[in-house]
Amino acid sequence: MFCMRKTERLYQTIRIMQNLLQKNGKLGRDTRCNKGELVTMQDTITDAIVKIKNAAMMKRKYVALRNSKMVRNILKILEEEGYIEGYSEKGLSVSVKLKYDKKGNPSFRIFKRISKPSLRVYKTVDEIVLPYNGLGKEIISTSRGVMSTAEAKEQKIGGEIICQIF
Repeated sequence: MFCMRKTERLYQTIRIMQNLLQKNGKLGRDTRCNKGELVTMQDTITDAIVKIKNAAMMKRKYVALRNSKMVRNILKILEEEGYIEGYSEKGLSVSVKLKYDKKGNPSFRIFKRISKPSLRVYKTVDEIVLPYNGLGKEIISTSRGVMSTAEAKEQKIGGEIICQIF
């Protein structure tokens, strides 16, 4: 009789846990979105960088990013510099084709966000230095648009450092 009550309590707690899982989301699904709703993202640039890095680590050919003018400008520079093979717009998303070398390694090792919404990083022309002894690139947002730091140095303008890639 005593053992029966313990197992009944155990089954009750399992049922409660199942109900909680069903309310908050099922296993293996994104619990942030409900029935195909889009998850609101505050910083689309950071989201794009993280998605590209994760897809490269998983050796994916393509990755879908949220479409915005800034993301498209960054992708244009990455394509010009040879870090991605290309990109195409499809409505609210942008499909990016990643680039790998012959061994299957991604074309970049480091891809990180420098200026964040919580801490903006600005550099004048004199402060701009090519990262990683000239081997890496930085993408900068200037008054004349988004460009690489090499272009910004040629045009002698400074701006906000968006990201760094090597």
